[in-house]
Amino acid sequence: IADEIGCGFHHSGMSEKNGHEARVAWIEGRHTSHWIAATTGLGTGIAIEGIMGVVHMEKPYGLVDLVQQTGRGGRRAGEVVWFIIVHDGRRQREDQHGSFVYDINQAQMEAFVSTPGCRRAVI
Repeated sequence: IADEIGCGFHHSGMSEKNGHEARVAWIEGRHTSHWIAATTGLGTGIAIEGIMGVVHMEKPYGLVDLVQQTGRGGRRAGEVVWFIIVHDGRRQREDQHGSFVYDINQAQMEAFVSTPGCRRAVI
């Protein structure tokens, strides 16, 4: 994806040094694109101002993950953040060893993506 849209990338398999460099290059705008292709490892625990959009290239693992990852945007007062989920419409495969909480999280994610109109009530 990063090659296709001409942006940097970040994933949890990177060394700490390379991950840090990827984040700094993105923040400082060193790429021709203002985007970064990243796994969920970038979606939690960062507080970078100016994130205006989050695109998920498949359904997030669950509603908790979605809220965490989309919550990276809107760090400046008045910012409007768009997020998009691109998926094929199939239900996620069930984890036979998932906990009750995991199952609820998955069910809520399915409800979120299948609800027409405003989805705030699902959250």
